[in-house]
Amino acid sequence: MAQEGFSAVFTPDGPVLGAVGSFTWSGGAFLYPPNMSPTFINMSQENVDMRDSYLGYSTELALWKGVQSLVLGAPRYQHTGKAVIFTQVSRQWRMKAEVTGTQIGSYFGASLCSVDVDSDGSTDLVLIGAPHYYEQTRGGQVSVCPLPRGWRRWWCDAVLYGEQGHPWGRFGAALTVLGDVNGDKLTDVVIGAPGEEENRGAVYLFHGVLGPSISPSHSQRIAGSQLSSRLQYFGQALSGGQDLTQDGLVDLAVGARGQVLLLR
Repeated sequence: MAQEGFSAVFTPDGPVLGAVGSFTWSGGAFLYPPNMSPTFINMSQENVDMRDSYLGYSTELALWKGVQSLVLGAPRYQHTGKAVIFTQVSRQWRMKAEVTGTQIGSYFGASLCSVDVDSDGSTDLVLIGAPHYYEQTRGGQVSVCPLPRGWRRWWCDAVLYGEQGHPWGRFGAALTVLGDVNGDKLTDVVIGAPGEEENRGAVYLFHGVLGPSISPSHSQRIAGSQLSSRLQYFGQALSGGQDLTQDGLVDLAVGARGQVLLLR
């Protein structure tokens, strides 16, 4: 019941597979180095009650000056969710920093996205999705969290939202780095909101800004209804940053119910 493979990310040391069901659903992740036994990464060495936290629901790689860290989401931790950064100390993976959600049931940590805004090879910030965060006029939010430099509590300095009028929008259900689409040499990101417009869905484009950070206002919203009246859950999954059509421009793959759309 470990549910290994619920999430996954490739690292220089090998693939990492989230295992949300391990140890009474406290969760964790397995790192598979080549030609070596797998390493299990979790919070067992910390004095924290992680039961039913779903650690490993999301996984992401962060790099700082060549040193890698792993970021794992635990969206059911204490009912509010959290994200945890792990790094290697004496060949053992230990918790470096963590940040917790603020609203019960928000599923903070359900999605993660590591962003190198200025393209210098080091992660500047991590986007953390809370797709079930609820307000009367909009649903879901994404926290912008600069990568901590030392061993200390993690903090987030901005929050991104979708448009008003979509309280069940699930903004932040999916996150991806798109690349530089406006030519300012800063990395842009896309955020999915598959519950907007009665589950037809939408995606939002946000530009990177100097700081480095992400602009608090989106530059474009693409609704699934603009593309097809039959689309459902457009924006449930995202993958960007690659030029799949070899035309010199980055492309965006967007998952919907039963199909994938390629936006150019």
